[in-house]
Amino acid sequence: MKSPFESHRALLQGIAYRMLGSVAEAEDIVQETYLKYSTTEAARIENLRSWLVTVCSRLSIDRQKSAQRRRETYVGPWLPEPLLTTDSNPAEQLSIDDTVSTALLYTLERLSPSERATFILHDIFEYSFEEISQILDKSPAACRKLASRARDHVQASRPRYPSTPETHQRLINSFFLAIKNGDFENLEKILAEDVAFISDGGGKAIAARKVLEGVEIIAKFFINIDRQSAASSKRYTYRSIWYNGAPALLLLEDGNIITAFNLHVIDNQIQTIFAHRNPEKLSLIH
Repeated sequence: MKSPFESHRALLQGIAYRMLGSVAEAEDIVQETYLKYSTTEAARIENLRSWLVTVCSRLSIDRQKSAQRRRETYVGPWLPEPLLTTDSNPAEQLSIDDTVSTALLYTLERLSPSERATFILHDIFEYSFEEISQILDKSPAACRKLASRARDHVQASRPRYPSTPETHQRLINSFFLAIKNGDFENLEKILAEDVAFISDGGGKAIAARKVLEGVEIIAKFFINIDRQSAASSKRYTYRSIWYNGAPALLLLEDGNIITAFNLHVIDNQIQTIFAHRNPEKLSLIH
């Protein structure tokens, strides 16, 4: 039988990961929440779930503030850590859906910590503004404004009609087949006109230091990379995988993972290509 704290662990991990985009930091926040819980008299906690969510949310906001400062010196674009669900993954019980998608978490990075917390608690975990006002120590009216600003920003980048996993997988397969064949014409059909490519190397792997945009630029970029790989003596293979609630693809060099690709799809076209190349983040997939 689970202890009172353990019965709420999945909820706390879900909030912390969506706040921070980091599996390791989310686990740290949950551990800090547990330490506060273990040193607090039970008589002082009227509602354990509310108390834990409040502590976890406040710790996550503080951690996100410091994370934003650290990411100002991060080399190139920063992407959230890949989230897998396996038997050995401590985040196994997280609710895996489009609210942990790479695209959404990347968008949430542009919000203030308070906006992000309000959006996550209200729009994802369905807390009322009255409850959130107690958690954030703000008025309900202020929380509504925070949520409205966050929602406007998120909805601008969210598809009106989310694609199915089958569509994701088909587009991934078609995209890399077109690259392999040097099929520029088919790439133009698969990619949205304002498609973006975001590569996270963190200064520890070769990656584009800025966001690439536009069909022609991105199509030529990938075709050239594939040609260079074909001329190399190294052996490159692809492997299908699932992370952050969507099908994805791994690129392996001599059996070692060097890139994890995840797509954001709108209206049956690829809107954004996310590429994890930072070895520290790829180690989560290993």
